[in-house]
Amino acid sequence: MKREINGMWSTTSELISYSASGLDIGIAKTSNGVVHVFYSSASIDYPYENSLFHRAFDGANWSSPTKFSNNSPYTYMLSMSSMSNDIYIIWLNVLETNVKYLQYDANPLVPQNLSVTNVNGSAVLTWSENLEPDVRNGGGYKIYRARTTGGVPTSFDSAGWVSQTIWTDPDMTVGGGNYKVFWKISATDKRSLESASTNYVWLYYDPEMQKISIKKYDYSLSESYPNPFNPTTKIKFTIPSDIKSEKSNVKLIVFDLVGRKIATLVNESKSSGEYEVEFNADKYGLSSGVYFYQLNSGNYTATKKFVYLR
Repeated sequence: MKREINGMWSTTSELISYSASGLDIGIAKTSNGVVHVFYSSASIDYPYENSLFHRAFDGANWSSPTKFSNNSPYTYMLSMSSMSNDIYIIWLNVLETNVKYLQYDANPLVPQNLSVTNVNGSAVLTWSENLEPDVRNGGGYKIYRARTTGGVPTSFDSAGWVSQTIWTDPDMTVGGGNYKVFWKISATDKRSLESASTNYVWLYYDPEMQKISIKKYDYSLSESYPNPFNPTTKIKFTIPSDIKSEKSNVKLIVFDLVGRKIATLVNESKSSGEYEVEFNADKYGLSSGVYFYQLNSGNYTATKKFVYLR
């Protein structure tokens, strides 16, 4: 029986012009619907070297070829796969007699199926696990929360972070009342790349029945992550709840081994809470070495060391 094929083929498009035999090519589709083509060949544009190139098709247009500058010549037996929006490539380098690996690490996908349930007055959030390996191993989920008198919130505050797919809000007693508490979450991978947030879920609550009305903080300066780093790392710190005024002047600086100031990352008043800033060594033309970051606020001073490896 002849099977009918419905649809229409596109016109032929030329993707690659190459001058050498032995073209290696791989193709994969990521979860966002983009088709990725990687190929290894001595091309018309680069006739004297066998390098790795990439083009992407978003359903309407092909991107221009991108040459990976960190690739060496004599690349063969290209193979690739994808998971979520991440891409994994492996190839044989004949000249160096080794097998090489390259990963494109995209931001995680938005977590799915977020829901909240009132369990004896406690808000219990659940959602489906992300499939990305770097979320499952070393990553997790950020929880954001907002409270209103009944309307939709315009901003959310950080409420927690977990590696599993269930979280019980330690600060809220839900049920009764006409006030609303909202939650949404995002996924983070082991490099601290973060997805977009989910849509919010919500429950009613009564302000008179809350377990904790304001989360308490102490001064702290955390170890940067990653450390060593190249070229970016993230620094977390907290400002306490028991400062005399509602806001405290905060300064976060980076300096080298001889005490020379490299950068001022924060220099402003901050209210009580948890904060995170990113330091990018490429912006300051730094060489590899040991550097320090220091937090100053009121009578509090703390200094940590981090290592930049180019």
